[in-house]
Amino acid sequence: MFDRLLVPTDGSDVAQNATEYATGLARRFGAEVHLVWVLTEWSPPLGVALPDDTALVEAAEDFLDEAAESVRAEGVDVTTQILESDDGVADEIVDYAESAGVEAIVMGTEGRTGIGRLTLGSTTESVLRQSELPVFTVREETDRMRPTFDRILAPTDGSKPSLAAVDHAASLAVATGATLDILHVMEPAPGWDGVSTGALNDALEEAGENTLDAAIDRVTDLGVSSVERSLVWGVPHSAILRHAEETAADCIVMGTRGRSGLTKELLGSVTQRVVRRSPVPVVGLHGPSAEEQLEE
Repeated sequence: MFDRLLVPTDGSDVAQNATEYATGLARRFGAEVHLVWVLTEWSPPLGVALPDDTALVEAAEDFLDEAAESVRAEGVDVTTQILESDDGVADEIVDYAESAGVEAIVMGTEGRTGIGRLTLGSTTESVLRQSELPVFTVREETDRMRPTFDRILAPTDGSKPSLAAVDHAASLAVATGATLDILHVMEPAPGWDGVSTGALNDALEEAGENTLDAAIDRVTDLGVSSVERSLVWGVPHSAILRHAEETAADCIVMGTRGRSGLTKELLGSVTQRVVRRSPVPVVGLHGPSAEEQLEE
């Protein structure tokens, strides 16, 4: 399933969480871990002296050496690399992933503002938007060192980007023997032009059942032996998180493109909200672009 995993790090606690989770994944799949630190120009807070380049490199090297030692202690092969970025950290990460032939990226998702509010890191968000590879996002409360895959949740809306994520979830389920739970969330429809709310909701439910039928046929053909289906009402991101908690899902696999495929929709708002709040890892996969969908 995975031979090489990439973990970008900046020495933060959440980046260390991602390293620990990637180490557990690597042990599970017999993969090696690539730890990279991307150096870029930055502006220090007012009154704080800017370290010279040598000091920054030495600090990065020291941290990578320490992190690599902890990975090797778990019996996992590790490669470290310091990269320099002129075009942006996310671009450098995506380029390295392609050149190194990694199969997945593992990143921490959250930072903290001055008032302590959790935020989705801009670098992780940019990588989710750009990467052709699956991106595992890890939060502080994730069970990091011993990833389990007894139950994988794959929400779908029937779009091609979401079906690409369902396909990846199916591959992960086949590789781990997990049960794959395919979820479709329906938002209650208001009445419209004299058509009863009940009739609209009935139509939504029928469409949802058809979406689940198509997805289940798809993953069965891909070799998944244990499949469940779930059709629920609610606000999509809240319903996904609630369902994941109620069913004890080990991870959530989601597409990161919206239905429109427009640039502003590349990181779908539903996926973004799930990534920010999920206590279990979320695997983002952006699937075909709008142009690619039109060509099919």
